[in-house]
Amino acid sequence: MRADELNGADRYHLGGSLPADAPTYVVRKADSELYNGLLAGEYCYVLNSRQMGKSSLRIRTMCKLKAQGIACAEIELNGIGSQQISAQQWYGGIIQELISGFDLQVNRRNWLREYEDLSPVQRLGKFLETVLLKQITQNIVIFIDEIDSVLGLSFPADDFFVLIRNCYDRRATKSDYKRLTFALLGVATPSDLIQDKYATPFNIGRAIELKGFQVHESAALIQGLVGRVSCPQAVLSEVLYWTGGQPFLTQKLCWLLVNRCNQEQNGLCIIPENEAPRWVKQFVQTQIIENWEAQDEPEHLRTIRDRLLGQLHCCQRSLQIYRIILEQGSVEAKNSPEHIELRLSGLVNKHQGNLVVYNPIYQTVFNLDWIEKYCPKERILAVVFTDVESFSTKMAADEKHTMGLLQRDFQLIRECCEQFSGEVLKGLGDGLLMRFETAQKAVDCAIAIQNSLKTAAANLPKRDILRHRIGIHLGEVFFFQNDFGVSPSRNFINAYQDDVMGNVVNVAARLQTEAPAGGIFLSQTVYEAVKDHLNEVKEQQQLQIMKAGERLLKNIPQPVAVYIITLDPYLQPWWWNIIIVLITAAIATGMVFGVRSRGWLESWELSVFDHLMRLQPHEGPDERLLIVEITEKDVQAQPSAERVGSSLSDRAFAQLLAKLESYQPQTIGLDIYRDRPVDENYPELAQAMKKSDRLFTICHYGNPGVLPPPEVSAERQGFNNVVLDTDEILRRHLIAVSDPLPCQNQYAFSIQIAAHYLKSQGIKPQLNPEGYLQFGSTVFKTLEKNTGGYSNIDSSGHQILLNYRATPQIAEKITLTDVLNGQLNPKRVKNRIVLIGTTAPSFNDHRWRTPSSGGQNTVQTLTGIEIQAQMVSQILSAVLDHRPLMWWWSQPIEILWIGGWSLVGGILAHNSCSLLGFLSRGGVATGILYGSGWVLFLQGGWIPIVPAALALVMTGGILIVFGSMSGKARNIPANRISWVSFLNPTYLR
Repeated sequence: MRADELNGADRYHLGGSLPADAPTYVVRKADSELYNGLLAGEYCYVLNSRQMGKSSLRIRTMCKLKAQGIACAEIELNGIGSQQISAQQWYGGIIQELISGFDLQVNRRNWLREYEDLSPVQRLGKFLETVLLKQITQNIVIFIDEIDSVLGLSFPADDFFVLIRNCYDRRATKSDYKRLTFALLGVATPSDLIQDKYATPFNIGRAIELKGFQVHESAALIQGLVGRVSCPQAVLSEVLYWTGGQPFLTQKLCWLLVNRCNQEQNGLCIIPENEAPRWVKQFVQTQIIENWEAQDEPEHLRTIRDRLLGQLHCCQRSLQIYRIILEQGSVEAKNSPEHIELRLSGLVNKHQGNLVVYNPIYQTVFNLDWIEKYCPKERILAVVFTDVESFSTKMAADEKHTMGLLQRDFQLIRECCEQFSGEVLKGLGDGLLMRFETAQKAVDCAIAIQNSLKTAAANLPKRDILRHRIGIHLGEVFFFQNDFGVSPSRNFINAYQDDVMGNVVNVAARLQTEAPAGGIFLSQTVYEAVKDHLNEVKEQQQLQIMKAGERLLKNIPQPVAVYIITLDPYLQPWWWNIIIVLITAAIATGMVFGVRSRGWLESWELSVFDHLMRLQPHEGPDERLLIVEITEKDVQAQPSAERVGSSLSDRAFAQLLAKLESYQPQTIGLDIYRDRPVDENYPELAQAMKKSDRLFTICHYGNPGVLPPPEVSAERQGFNNVVLDTDEILRRHLIAVSDPLPCQNQYAFSIQIAAHYLKSQGIKPQLNPEGYLQFGSTVFKTLEKNTGGYSNIDSSGHQILLNYRATPQIAEKITLTDVLNGQLNPKRVKNRIVLIGTTAPSFNDHRWRTPSSGGQNTVQTLTGIEIQAQMVSQILSAVLDHRPLMWWWSQPIEILWIGGWSLVGGILAHNSCSLLGFLSRGGVATGILYGSGWVLFLQGGWIPIVPAALALVMTGGILIVFGSMSGKARNIPANRISWVSFLNPTYLR
């Protein structure tokens, strides 16, 4: 019976969105995550397959947010349109939706005309700032549904998502934006929505995972079964088993069950509890699975089918993976397009890192027979491609003569192919496409072809010889027409034209272009299938077989491991040794980079960093700073009852602050915790702390943290947290965090001090378009988790590298006692930064290890106030003196740098006849490498020195050692052994 012909069961909802008060709405974990995330002002997105309850979740969340006084509106992008629509119309439609949703008082047409000189996305941004945020004074949440409709736009929507990201970035400078929050919903992935691979608008967002109904969440569904089935809990458990908790399918199956029971006497199905599994199974079989395409109303299973079969190319790849899931039960989940497409179709979901079929209904409907109908199982074939070296040049010189030679050789190749039971499928210009049932036959035929061509050319003049190249690949070959059916003729050439799985023909075609003339290139797959056979015949046929590394082949997304077979020394061209060096250098580079990425070189690279930091030339103290230090003697001079455990009592601080204020410093920084109110006996101090616009104090964020002084406003606070590396050395400078609680300011104490000083110089902080902090022209680029020699560090917050000032004393110092006794010259204070801190050992703030600390047991450490002074000095020197901040290369440039030095190692090995000779030359090269690193370090550059040196030694060492071993095995004189020995078959023979 069709679903739309049944009666009753009004409690359950089929299709569309559930109202906010729907009795069968199932509250899931995603409900609280989305609600709490939006309530906290987070950028949230729910990207999932269709009919998972996204719109119902949106409606219910909007209702709850409105109850909290938050203004909400939804933008249904499908309602705006995506086909035949311009960017101006699309962005204008969004503005109209905002006007309607928030009941804004503005004439849209007049407003748009006023700003018609701006781009569409700029107009939307202007509208948000000048209209929406001005007219709506409470917090705002904008829900954008059907976000996947942007995929149908004729223009990229990247700017739209970047605008949303920019609204969050502006929170740091414009507080109104803290009231504006976005939520995206749709059937897509972030990578689908963004065309620009370098744009990262989603890296600040919070992905809300929308899972199926769980038994413990589904109390709302049971109520509809009560009075309709005799054991509602058991029946619901079986329903959830069959649907996997898929929301639409669960609601539909419950709806069908209740309608079925309404037809029974008294409207009740009597089902023994132990019979519930069998009863529900039979019901699912008759009402859902049998003749499912006709019964699928409202449409659900057909939606999954149509998405899977929508595009032939992606369809076949996805269905082959789905076939494996059915056969094996699961496959490891990856972020490949095929895996993502399967998940978005709703057919599978991710469970414990693996893809599994979402539920038994899907597994029964979309079974192996269904797959075979649309994606027939592959045939494993070996594919052989041939072509001619320099064919275009020969054709240009003498076309008729060259074509005659080609037909002569083609006849010989066809005879060899027939001899090994192969089939020539097609002539492709200067080459032939052949297929064989086994890899061994394909390889034996290729060897026979090259031997036959070699024999035939023995007595021919050079102009009558064509040198052929051969590539062989083994894999899955499918035979498709352009519809979803199978070609009855199983025409292999059509398989090449419409190849959608494995790219066997394409790989073989690319392999032959890489092979040397007269040689044969095998893929890894072919080699693994025939290596035992080749070992048996290589001596008899005088074959040279070696691995040629991995090759990036045109139109093949992943590198392909290849092996080369040569039949005679003359087949190796002059550039072959160069290729071997390049391959070895590439392998060494990859190995070094792999070791580095796992963090195994981090300690060495940090040691080199520290060493270079200690080699920097002396710079002298920073004259802009003055440190008032509280020594052990100063602490003891204050009554302990007044200090209350602190190093500075209220009385002493009041005297110190009054004296310093009278000397007119530019900024005063107090690096001492004061998380308690000022004693009531010192009201003048409390007033001074409140009113002073030059006094900045510290707090400590985290749990537990240290509160800031209650008398100082948030604008004059900053945290003094630091980030230590695993060896307890302080190399990084944390200047901002997103969650500073219990501090009331997200910026560090050092950046607050520096910013106040720079403000007097007419320089104000701002965020550049990339989201980095900027003073004037100086940009403070954020550390990433794999910056420089670091590997997978915690790079949260805004961290930079700390470029220590090379001086024994960062700033002039004076003790608290000397200041209070009037021994401080006012000229030493005026217009300078005065930092107040404790250096008394009893307060344990004097053991901070820095790159200058040297070994583990050294006593050469800095105090906390000196660390703060170094940080302030770094910022001021970078902005005002153009002293370089530490910088680093991007990962691709680092790979090129390491690869370049690896290549140097190969070149040195080429010119060395012994390991000792290579070591002497390598030592000179390593010295040049280290010197280059030091020169760049003086300019602020931290480049890979250790990895480059390791790659140099590894490449040269491999070539020298293996060359020596190969030479000894073949009795080559020791004074003539080099890396060429194991690469040059002519010399060996």
